[in-house]
Amino acid sequence: MSGDQLSVHFRRAELACRCGCGLYVHRPQLLDLAEKVRSILQTPMIVTSGTRCVSHNARVGGSPTSKHLQGLAMDFYCRTLSPTAVYNAILSRYIKGYLPELGGMGLYKTFVHIDAYHAEDGHLRLWRGPGV
Repeated sequence: MSGDQLSVHFRRAELACRCGCGLYVHRPQLLDLAEKVRSILQTPMIVTSGTRCVSHNARVGGSPTSKHLQGLAMDFYCRTLSPTAVYNAILSRYIKGYLPELGGMGLYKTFVHIDAYHAEDGHLRLWRGPGV
């Protein structure tokens, strides 16, 4: 890939901090995970958050240990699929052994969070946001 294009479906601008500082932490494992998820969903993923700087993370209410700070997380939605449908499709493929890169996944009202951070004991970290 060249220039802004990081992988087949994702560009640097999509994964850089949204505050305008331009911070981007390149993590090949996140790109590998995102490409596999894109393949499963068979529809574009609209990234709403990738890498975050510390100040932007605090402004959006992110955890001080957010995986976004390390460039290991992505929040996204799909125009043609509900967040619940996206979450279920990803979880189903993880259970079948297709997504060993997946370390955590959160379901929210308007988006899904995926990350490539693996807990020390190897379990998949799953959660639901408020009101879900």
